Amino acid sequence: TGFCDWRFKNERVNIWRVRDNPSGRLLVGGSCESPPVSLEGVLPRILNKECPADWEFSFQVLPVIWGASFGVVSLSSYDVAIHIGLGVYDKLDGMLLEDGAVNLRRKADAQGTKPPSDLIDKAKPAGSHLRSGKQNAAGR
Repeated sequence: TGFCDWRFKNERVNIWRVRDNPSGRLLVGGSCESPPVSLEGVLPRILNKECPADWEFSFQVLPVIWGASFGVVSLSSYDVAIHIGLGVYDKLDGMLLEDGAVNLRRKADAQGTKPPSDLIDKAKPAGSHLRSGKQNAAGR
């Protein structure tokens, strides 16, 4: 799963624009202003070419809005789900890798919609570290 652009000052809201988010460009392969019809970016091309023929891939590009994946992406349908979208907007040759997860949502999304609650899953801790299992500081 890659993501569309976040909103920027003095630009109209277009939740489907892929221009600046490296994770969206990695999947789409260029810019687009509407839901991408085909994903011909470098990541799908390399994985489809280099991986065994019996490996199946499904790529999604989603807008940066709360609940965007609900009803679109069923994580239980996959052996592995990888979400990329770690907003590096100041350069074109890098991405940041997370080493954990944060179960928090505090700010408005790309449409300006505030989240319905601070925690995505109230039964889970606010954050966790993947390698050690330790909890991260909330909001980091």
